[in-house]
Amino acid sequence: FLVPDLAPPPSGPPPVELYLGRIVAFLPPGDDQTAPDVRVEILAGERKGETLEGYLQGPSGQQELPRYQVGDAVVVNASAEPDGTFISVADLYRIPALALLIGIFAAAVTLVGGWRGVRSLIALALTLAVVVKLVVPLILAGHDPALVAIGAATGVTIVTFLLTEGARMT
Repeated sequence: FLVPDLAPPPSGPPPVELYLGRIVAFLPPGDDQTAPDVRVEILAGERKGETLEGYLQGPSGQQELPRYQVGDAVVVNASAEPDGTFISVADLYRIPALALLIGIFAAAVTLVGGWRGVRSLIALALTLAVVVKLVVPLILAGHDPALVAIGAATGVTIVTFLLTEGARMT
């Protein structure tokens, strides 16, 4: 939060916007194979409250679909197209399950490692923050990737050792 945004400014609107949505209904299949097959309600973002018709897709556009049901929380892709906006359901919304797994992992590390485990989790969070807030933006801005990676790795390694082992000389 203390590091300014180092990423280059966007050159235009994003080609794909992601929204949290909920499946409201499945549309009956018709003769037109290009017709939308699902109706979703947008739950968050600038389009909150809108109900849109779109297409079901598997993760990363795969043809094999997860078992979607009415009421499922899903990730909705809105892609800008020359003739309008293409709406598709990309995958189930998995953030709550991932948050639960992260919580279980943190509890297990704390239980097994005690305070050293907590300090290791802090070092892991610091590493993630450095990669997301410094390394990726600096590389996108055109800085030398090798120098950025070496500098970030050196800094994170020193701070991690200090956090987990302390500053003793023995």
